[in-house]
Amino acid sequence: VSLTLPQDQVPLKTLATSYREIAFIELELKHYDVALNMASKAYKVYKENNNPSKQSITARIIGEVYYQKRNPSKALTFYQEALSLATETSSQVDHVKALNKLGELYIETDELKAKPLFLEALGISEDASLLPEKAAAYRGLIKLEQHAENYKKALDYSKQLTATTEQIYQSREQRRLVVEKAKLDSHIMETELISLREQSSYDKLALEKNNNKIKISQQKNMIAELELSKNRYATLLLAILLFLCVCAAIYFYRTLGLSRKHNKVLDYQATHDPLTDSLNRRGLFNIIEQDFKTDKNSVILADIDHFKSVNDTFGHDAGDEVLRAFVDIIKSCVRDNDIVARFGGEEFCIVLTDLEQSRVERIAENIRFKTEAAEFIKPVNGLPLTITCSFGVALAGDNHVLPTELISQADKALYKAKEKGRNKVVVWSNDLA
Repeated sequence: VSLTLPQDQVPLKTLATSYREIAFIELELKHYDVALNMASKAYKVYKENNNPSKQSITARIIGEVYYQKRNPSKALTFYQEALSLATETSSQVDHVKALNKLGELYIETDELKAKPLFLEALGISEDASLLPEKAAAYRGLIKLEQHAENYKKALDYSKQLTATTEQIYQSREQRRLVVEKAKLDSHIMETELISLREQSSYDKLALEKNNNKIKISQQKNMIAELELSKNRYATLLLAILLFLCVCAAIYFYRTLGLSRKHNKVLDYQATHDPLTDSLNRRGLFNIIEQDFKTDKNSVILADIDHFKSVNDTFGHDAGDEVLRAFVDIIKSCVRDNDIVARFGGEEFCIVLTDLEQSRVERIAENIRFKTEAAEFIKPVNGLPLTITCSFGVALAGDNHVLPTELISQADKALYKAKEKGRNKVVVWSNDLA
């Protein structure tokens, strides 16, 4: 409505608020051009009227628009301005929000700059009891530690995030309970007032009893009606209490569900390699120790040949891309119920069930052939990057060996494949002992 009226009929403060709020809504709807247009108008009004607090909020919205549009340089400019203006106004909330946004941007561009920002935001949030902003800072720190493969630190931050989230839920629930208690107190006071009125009526009836028996009869009917009203209020009070109990039960059920879901996420993170999304060494041993049929399992150990030269020549980003692509090749050659795990840096372990030796060897050869034929990254100087891989195979058979012994046999076979010139598949036999 403000935007449809002539500007001379709408106060600038109201108009700027309309621009800013519409910009925020359009940003949520991913209408970035409209959001940027509205936010820019609000920003201009606040700047001309020297309102740094609202100017900081609007600058943060503009920065978010550019961030969503994948324009990090523009986003950085407005996030920095939002932080500067928030510092000028001493607004802790705006200060922390600007720090978190700037930190999120630096995660993608310069992780070294991101961590101090999140730590500063965390410190201010703790001092000022800003729970949502504190949770946002923890999420940023978790992401940084996961990128750095500091999983223990990431897990610690995840636990602190869970505790903060629970505080947020408790705070919200506490506010809701205060409101419900106020309503309940109001009902109690009304009931007490009715009781006082009833008592007054009783006194009047006692005084009039000797004067007129007809009036006494009428008063008895009135008392009966009042008793019925009292019972209605008591029933209403019990219904309110029952409603509060149901709400509390729903809340605790949802909290338990969220906690279980979060624990599943943490368990997944603890047992999987974040780069290749395959099991890590810990996850592998958890599975084979719980469910390993010693007479029906086979193990393939695969190691990428000369992987260090890939990192040295093309960089670690290219090395990471090679590892992900290699895992995709492995998964395309095995069944869904087979186990694929990252055993070491460029070494992977594959556990197969209920397959004969010839079939296991064919799977290893298939992986080796596909790896040798694949082009892993874009051509460099006209030549694409290709790699090879060596394989060690061990089968349990009727020996009933332990999982660790079977992996050890596959490792020795892998070592033999390396000795033979790499890019080979070697099956364990007693001759290799």
